[in-house]
Amino acid sequence: PELFAEQVALYPDELALVEANRHLTYRQLDAKAERLAQQLRDTGMGSEEIVAIAGERSMEMVVGMLAIVKAGGAYLPIDPSYPPDRVTYMLTHSGAKVLLMQPGVSLTVPTSIVSMVMALDEPMRADTSREDIQVDSLDAQRDTSPVHPHHLAYVMYTSGSTGRPKGVMVEHRNVIRLVKDTTYHPFERGERILQTGAPVFDA
Repeated sequence: PELFAEQVALYPDELALVEANRHLTYRQLDAKAERLAQQLRDTGMGSEEIVAIAGERSMEMVVGMLAIVKAGGAYLPIDPSYPPDRVTYMLTHSGAKVLLMQPGVSLTVPTSIVSMVMALDEPMRADTSREDIQVDSLDAQRDTSPVHPHHLAYVMYTSGSTGRPKGVMVEHRNVIRLVKDTTYHPFERGERILQTGAPVFDA
């Protein structure tokens, strides 16, 4: 979250996401993710708590994943095309009690497993185009951030080809090592990256 806050502070009005005819600046993306993060905090979500999120590649999924880590949790991406028994197993095995769902996704989940289902469309409807939206200072983000390097960032489940799917726990420091220390390409300001992988695929 702190690295994202740096980008928001440096380039608040530059494009962060583009999907078809929709786009979000870093300021808008931050505002939408923070709005959802606060809703998650209001549920009493604890540090490193696993939150499931179901959907396809979309702005909503990015907002949702960012919101979860902003709130101090770890996200568990679920492909809506997974068989119901696989989804049930992942939710039960991970202990996720909250499920975020992308609009239009149809997923049947027993209420005995998940205690709360939240739609991902509310943050997207909120007006974040106004000029008076404040970008929090980086120092303030650092002072209040519940996230530490050894905390969980997300959980990915294997395909289960050798038996039951296994949950792989990835910490924030693992992600930072990949992003900061692996130079596949020296990204420059203004470059765009096409996301072709599904949210449930981990590089």
